[in-house]
This record gives sequence, C-alpha cells and structure tokens, in this order.
Amino acid sequence: MKNDPDVVNHTILVKKILGLQDETIPLILNELKRWQTKTFFELAVRILDQAKVDLEEEIIDIILNYQRNAYAVSILSLLLGFYKERNKSVALLWNLLHYFREYYPGKSYADSPLFALKEMRARDREAAANQKQN
Repeated sequence: MKNDPDVVNHTILVKKILGLQDETIPLILNELKRWQTKTFFELAVRILDQAKVDLEEEIIDIILNYQRNAYAVSILSLLLGFYKERNKSVALLWNLLHYFREYYPGKSYADSPLFALKEMRARDREAAANQKQN
C-alpha cells in the first residue's frame, strides 16, 4: 500500500489484506498516524470500512492526536459515518466540517465530514422507520 500500487491491483490487494485482517488492521492503523500517500489513505479507508470492525475510538484518536494533514483527516472522517457506535463522532464531525469550511474554503475537505453526518442521519431515519413498522 505504501508503494502506490496500480489501481488495477487495488481489488486484489484489498481482498488479500482483508483475508489477514487480524494482523493487517493494527498495522494499517499504526501507519495512518503519519502521512503516507493519498492512495494509501484511500485504500486504508476502503479496507477499514470493508473489515466491518468498529474502529471509532481508534480513528478519533488518530484524527485528534496524530494526523495533521487536512486530506488525511478528511478521508478518515468518512469512516466515522459508518460506525454504529458514534457517541464521540458527531461532535468531532461537526467541528471538522466547520474547520474545513473556514480554513480550506476552496477545497472539498468539508465534504467528507458532511457525508459522514448525512450517513448517520440516514441510518437514524431508517432505524426509526423500522421501529414504526414493528
């Protein structure tokens, strides 16, 4: 992942990494603490999402304590919208949304926290609709 694999190989790489996720997820989380390449971050988010493991605490820790690259933080914030337990995520996502809009007005960094918040809201609506049906 660090060597910018060709996009043709991404699907194969993701499958192999997910096949060994008990060993690879901790390694990926550790590497996310410092800047890699855009490709690395995009693949990492794809893998962590497909791993179906709730890593809310770990992602928040990386965002708050390690990662200072705006692109990386933006990409990582996407993951927070897909976790079921999100007690700490909502406030952080709102803060990131406003931060990116203020300090990076010409960039699309604010889109990721916004999409994450929209995903959370959609799941809340779906859950409420399911409760009404039952």
